[in-house]
Order: sequence, then structure tokens, then C-alpha cells
Amino acid sequence: MFKKTKKLFSRNKEHKNEKKMIGGILGDKSKNTYKGIRVTLVFILCIGLIISGLILGVKSHGNMVYTLNNQTTPIGTELTFTKSNVPLVLKEVWTDKDRKVLVAKFKYDNSARNTLSLDGRNYKITMISTSGKFQKDLEVRYGVLGTGGDGYLFLKGDLKEKAYRMVMVNKFDYEKVDDPSKSDSASSSSDLDDDEIDKALAETEVSDPDDKGSVLSKIGGKQSFKYDNIDFNLNAYGEGTKYDKKHSFLKEDGSIDYKTALERTSVDEQVNKIDKKIKNYKDNIKNAETGIEESEYRLKRNKKDKAAKTKIEEHKEKIQEFQELIKKEEYKKEKYLNREFNEKDFGDMQTELNFQKVK
Repeated sequence: MFKKTKKLFSRNKEHKNEKKMIGGILGDKSKNTYKGIRVTLVFILCIGLIISGLILGVKSHGNMVYTLNNQTTPIGTELTFTKSNVPLVLKEVWTDKDRKVLVAKFKYDNSARNTLSLDGRNYKITMISTSGKFQKDLEVRYGVLGTGGDGYLFLKGDLKEKAYRMVMVNKFDYEKVDDPSKSDSASSSSDLDDDEIDKALAETEVSDPDDKGSVLSKIGGKQSFKYDNIDFNLNAYGEGTKYDKKHSFLKEDGSIDYKTALERTSVDEQVNKIDKKIKNYKDNIKNAETGIEESEYRLKRNKKDKAAKTKIEEHKEKIQEFQELIKKEEYKKEKYLNREFNEKDFGDMQTELNFQKVK
């Protein structure tokens, strides 16, 4: 009996100690305890936020890399040639209703016109892939429209829902023309050996795309770029590629219809710009006519109002100026609408598409 009572007393003591211990954790109402709990919770919350931020950052980077690898290079990207350091801007990318032709437009600024060739044959165009699998029925055309227009790359074939990674090497350098002493330099020659370029590309390692979408590390694995090149993605189904639902860019014989292609990708845009200018000029004429009416009203009330007379003359001169500007814009519009574009407008075009597996 005594043993049972002692055992029961011992159990009650254990429970009492347990309650004390729990009370010490949850029941202690001292300021130091509350402060410690708050610090711990804040610490845990901060760690959680940091981990969440890292996860979101990795995911965001992964999405960006995927987009740059699988979509058309973002429109407006400045693609800078690796040796001459001259940029071309990817202006627009279009595809026709059947996705049989893709058109990429490159803007040449004054720096590009003064450094790069305007002859399409002076650019070597290569499609690269790490898998070595290529759609070799594809055809390419590259040339510059006139001497003041954009560069146009036409990719023709049964375009798949994928990104085609293109490398364009500039084989011409004005340094050779301006300074004949540099003509012995292989990197400055206008007739670079195509086999050397192919070999260098074969040794090239592809990396994750940079912020401009370029995936090429140093061509041939060199410390500095041996060749003057840019690389970019073209995807007929990709974001940023404009899709013409109504028109084909091919003629009945299967050749590229340059007239339709340029009308849809360039002429319509220029005509719209001209129409906006004409509308603006006409609005200015209406404003000037309103100004004349107001000044004439003032003259009726006061025939000696010299300021009103001066305003009338100024408004009439403005109307004549705007009418002349409208005539010029209408003439330009007519030229755009009536021009029959063809392959000759691009000069000598590059028509050879090369294929190269890279590492």
C-alpha cells in the first residue's frame, strides 16, 4: 500500500515537473522570452523569403534561357559583329500564310554602312546545331535593298515549329580598302577561306544565350574572335514573328515573290507612315484656316488691326508649305505602291546556306 502511494506520488511529481517545463516555454510572459520568439520567427521568415527568391530567380532565368533558345531573337535586338564591333538591329521578322518563307529585316545605320559590305555575297550564312540534324532542303537569300535600305534575309522551305540558329559572318572589311598594308591579315580579307570558317565553327562551343540571345563563345575556342560574326534565332512560329494570314510569299513556280514579300513587310508600313504624315499636314491646314477666319473676324471689327493682317499672311504661307509637303508625300506613296520589287533590287545576293554541327 505504501509502495503504491509512493509510486502515485512520484507520477504526480513528474506531471508537475512536466507542467512546469511546458509553462516555462509557453507560459513565461517575460519580455526577453517574447523578444527571443520574435527574433526566431523573423529569422525563419527571412530564410524562407531568401529560399523563395532563389527558386523564383532560377525559374525566371530558366524561362529566359528557354525563350532565347527557342523563340525568334527579340525584335529590336542590337546584334553586334564580334570583330568590327558594328551593330545591326533585328528590325522585323515575318512569315507568310503557309509558313514557307521567313523574312528577317536588319537595320544598317551609318556606322554599319561605312564598315560592312552592302553586297550580300560578302556574308557567309551558316545554320548551326549541336545535334547535327539539319533540314537541308531549306534555301537562303541575303541582300541589302539598294544602298540605303535594310538587309533582308529570306529563309525558304517547309519551316518547322522550331528555332533555326543562324550565324552570319562578315567576310569584308573596309580596313583592307582604306589601308592596303593590312591586306595580308586573314581576319581583314574580303575573301576569307570558307573552309577555315567552317573548321572554326566546328570547334565552337555553344553556351547559354546572353542577354541578346547570342550562344556562341569565342569562335574556334580562341581568346579573341577571329571572324566578324553575329548569331541569332529565327522561328516562323515564335513570339515576335509577324504572321501574314492572307498572303503567300511564293510565286506559282515556287520561287520567292519579292514584290509581295516587300509589300507586306515594308511597303505597307511605309505607306501607313506616309498616310499619317499627310493626315497631320491636313490637320495643320485646317488649324491655319481657322486662324485665318479668326483674324478676318477681328479685321471686320477693327480694320486697323495690323496683328490680324500679319496673322492672315502667316497662316496663308503655312497652308502653302503644308500643301507642298502633302504633294511630296503623295508622290512618295505612289512610288511605293507602283514599284515592282524583284531580286535585282538587292544586288548580288548570298544564295548559299551552309550547315555545321557545333559542340
